[in-house]
Amino acid sequence: MQTQAKRGDLLVATASLTDPNFEKTVVLLCDHTAEGAYGVILNRPATPSEEVLEKLPFLQNNLHEGGPVERDVLQVVHEYGEELSGAMPILDGVWLGGDFEQLQDGLKTGQFDPGCCRFFAGYAGWASEQLQQEFLTGAWMVIPANAELVFRTPAEKLWSSAVRQWGKEDPIYSNYPEDPSWN
Repeated sequence: MQTQAKRGDLLVATASLTDPNFEKTVVLLCDHTAEGAYGVILNRPATPSEEVLEKLPFLQNNLHEGGPVERDVLQVVHEYGEELSGAMPILDGVWLGGDFEQLQDGLKTGQFDPGCCRFFAGYAGWASEQLQQEFLTGAWMVIPANAELVFRTPAEKLWSSAVRQWGKEDPIYSNYPEDPSWN
């Protein structure tokens, strides 16, 4: 069982994680320090209101519940790197945040493609040592993320794809079905 994780890893919820906020989730870990950890849930699509879509039309089919913390705060993970001022690298080809006005303008003009972004309402956060304790209880599997999993794996298949990825390390999971009820 892995008890360490770093920026750019995926936290994959196990069956022992019973918190409904995280059941069958895959979290992209955006930062992890001695002070705590921060990430966004990749596989919980959300539907923005009509009012929000009028202001931010690029959220259509591209908004996710990022986590239970500050659900009214919009986060973005994207592939644009340093093209977007202030963006923070998470892993190769995956960046967090940046100048939101610049992103909005680029999305309006076609400079940026919303398909290369994922938007999140809220985030997941852990206090110092909290995530370590969850690792010790077996709540999470840790696998390295990549841009393919983050941007091109459909939300409904991400958890099972990540579990199968874990199977490369732990053979018991190597043939894990897309839907566990198929067993």
